[in-house]
Amino acid sequence: MRILNVRFANLNSLAGSWEIDFTDPVYAVEGIFVISGPTGAGKSTILDAICLALYGRTPRLKKVTQGENDLMSRRTGECFAEVTFQTAAGSWRVCFRQTRAHRKADGNLQAPRHEISDAVSGEILDASLRGVAERVVSLTGMDYDRFTRSMLLAQGGFAAFLQARAEERASILEQITGTEVYAEISRQVHARTGLERQRMQALRAELAGREPLPPDAEAELCGELARRQEEELAVTAELNRLQAALAWLRELARLEAELAETLRLEEALAAEERAFEPSRILLDRARRALELDALHERIVLLEQSQETDRRSLAVDLERLPSIEAGAERSRAVEQEARQRHDLATARLDEMNPLFRKVRELDLRIQGLDQALRNAAAVEREAVANLERISARVAQEMARAQDQQRELAAVQSLMEAHVVDAGLPDQLARWSERLDQQR
Repeated sequence: MRILNVRFANLNSLAGSWEIDFTDPVYAVEGIFVISGPTGAGKSTILDAICLALYGRTPRLKKVTQGENDLMSRRTGECFAEVTFQTAAGSWRVCFRQTRAHRKADGNLQAPRHEISDAVSGEILDASLRGVAERVVSLTGMDYDRFTRSMLLAQGGFAAFLQARAEERASILEQITGTEVYAEISRQVHARTGLERQRMQALRAELAGREPLPPDAEAELCGELARRQEEELAVTAELNRLQAALAWLRELARLEAELAETLRLEEALAAEERAFEPSRILLDRARRALELDALHERIVLLEQSQETDRRSLAVDLERLPSIEAGAERSRAVEQEARQRHDLATARLDEMNPLFRKVRELDLRIQGLDQALRNAAAVEREAVANLERISARVAQEMARAQDQQRELAAVQSLMEAHVVDAGLPDQLARWSERLDQQR
């Protein structure tokens, strides 16, 4: 099992979103790294996130439920942990998530959700708490206890191992590696100890029948050893020289072989070039023909155009007699038209004095027409005034007739009352007398 990526949010003291990509070259190239920091910095929280995503619990919190989750950071409304890991069967992504009501910090805890999916296709394999845990065990081959003992040593576990007495470390090792693993290690150590003991006894038995040499013999052997070492050095130097010479000869032979191969290839290329010579000639001709192809196409087009022109010329030549006859008729008509034009020109020259007089008369007529129009306007105005005066005269005559009739009536009345002619005078006298009496 190989962990590829860890993502989590709002766990313990690490509020917010966090991610560690173990496929980054910084981790992949070095091969080993350390997560360090002061107490409370969040080192164990990373291990908690891994355990929570895989198994839904951590060494510090055995169970996460709807009523209990001490891992969620304070004053937050949700938390999650996601791990992408790889096994021989493929790559997988497992995610554990829990929220509060409406994702508010004071909301009630909701039921946790746990799901596992294929990291490549994204297909969800299981989304139940128990089903995801079982699927992780089947994919990794490790349950929660084995995982925490073999791949993740919880905080305090290693300190307990270091501080324990010698007789207590065996039980701690059993808790860390598993009983069966520790037993296997013990068997291998016991077997190796017995094998080494047997080898030591064999060496002692071999040395038992040998006695140490006298000092003189030992000194002689040491001198012989020194001479042999010097000879070995000389032989080694000569051997190195000969090996260098041999390497040079081998390199020379290799170069000669390469030269021979190069010459052979050169001859083969020359033979191929000679064999290709007819084809090359044809290729050159084809290239030149290709260059002339456009010119040839233009020549063909020109020939086609010339053929069309020749056919048009033949048709025109057939039509030429009729065209010439028509031209002759046109020339006769033109001659006749010119004669008529000359006659008309002479007649125009004769008529020019008359035309000038006519133009003068036209100008006079235009002046008289204007005067006539003015006189007509004056006449119309006079007629209108006359009509108005006539109407007034008729009115005055009618009034005069009425006055005459009234005068006649008055005269008739006066004649009928002649006796009353002195009444005004009497009336005046009466008025005076009346005024005097007052």
